[in-house]
Amino acid sequence: LDNAQTWVVHGRDSSAAYLAHQLGYDVFMGNFRGVYPRKLAPWKEQSNVSYWNYNIDHLGKYDLAAFMNKIVECCWSGPL
Repeated sequence: LDNAQTWVVHGRDSSAAYLAHQLGYDVFMGNFRGVYPRKLAPWKEQSNVSYWNYNIDHLGKYDLAAFMNKIVECCWSGPL
């Protein structure tokens, strides 16, 4: 429940995302709604108000599911 910056903030030699990539792992990072920088996004004011009316259950049920589905859609070549 954080943003992608957490995984790269220490640079190429010390951050978990970079180290995992260097070891040959695929690395996917996303930002949950409500965390910086999404909280300050200029389009936030123009978007649907219900998008910003969420709780922890919504993050797990909708946001995380959408993130995982996108990874599968973009990158998975085998049978599910």
